[in-house]
Amino acid sequence: AILLDVNSPGGEASDSAFALAALIREIRGIKPVWAVADEMALSAGYLLASSASRLMVPALGYVGSVGVYALHLDQSGFD
Repeated sequence: AILLDVNSPGGEASDSAFALAALIREIRGIKPVWAVADEMALSAGYLLASSASRLMVPALGYVGSVGVYALHLDQSGFD
């Protein structure tokens, strides 16, 4: 089995973070993958931890808030 010990305030949820999350989900088909939010798993840290088969969080732990992609449209031509 694999245990992911996550203690991360976050970071950018980039393409490579999503690729790693997909790899973690793929590995779940081979062996169990559990994650522990050791106090916090936020943003990109939560992205990876939530890819595990099971995510455990202490009573006072923090989890959540996966980063999002935002699209900026240049509307200067319309102004």
